[in-house]
Amino acid sequence: MISHGSHTLHHNHIWTLTFEKNDEDDIYIKKDNSCEAYIKISSKDDFHQAMKLNMKHMSTRYIEIYESNLIEMEDVMKYEDDLLKSIKGAVRMRGLPFQATERDVMEFFDGIKLAEELNPIHIKFNRQYRPTGEAIVFFASKEDEKKAFERNKEKIGGRWIDIFDVSINECMSILTSMRNRKTKLSSINTNNNTETSLSSSNSKTRKGITSKERTKPGKIVAVVRLRGLPYQAFPKDI
Repeated sequence: MISHGSHTLHHNHIWTLTFEKNDEDDIYIKKDNSCEAYIKISSKDDFHQAMKLNMKHMSTRYIEIYESNLIEMEDVMKYEDDLLKSIKGAVRMRGLPFQATERDVMEFFDGIKLAEELNPIHIKFNRQYRPTGEAIVFFASKEDEKKAFERNKEKIGGRWIDIFDVSINECMSILTSMRNRKTKLSSINTNNNTETSLSSSNSKTRKGITSKERTKPGKIVAVVRLRGLPYQAFPKDI
């Protein structure tokens, strides 16, 4: 089951910008645990004010602010929306033998349909590239996910396996990382050193305010990208 978590953040408000609709619709927080967000800004003065807040703190974390634009923001939103729709069901496995392989996981869930559009099995490793004994597995449907939970406490190689919920943020983070690795490998294979990943797009090549956007009174004149947000940040925190 995919869980959505709870909001427990304590923070210091540092944002006093005037949003176009005077609500939270102009703020988009990415769902992939990257701790990034985009904000639409409707005045040039607020854009400059926002840029001055670079490296200021929210809670105990300092926030980096970069110039962006509406195209980049909408590209990110569309990519994450498409990715979210591709996730039909997912679970977390814990207790895997350290030598367990994807084939072991597939055999454990024999008779249950895994996701076809995604790489369905993600065995987790720590920073030393050692297996943690956990895995995230994607399924073809909610019904298949339900069947997966029925395998809780069954064994792989003599070890009991626990089946848990997994957050949508972690699912998005895993799938985005996998996509980025494929993009990077593709770039290397084609001798293209330009990073095309949305999650690591180079904001220096994008301008916060364009002449075309400035000429539209009452419209969005700038977009900024925030990086380093607390993990439990919500639009109202920004």
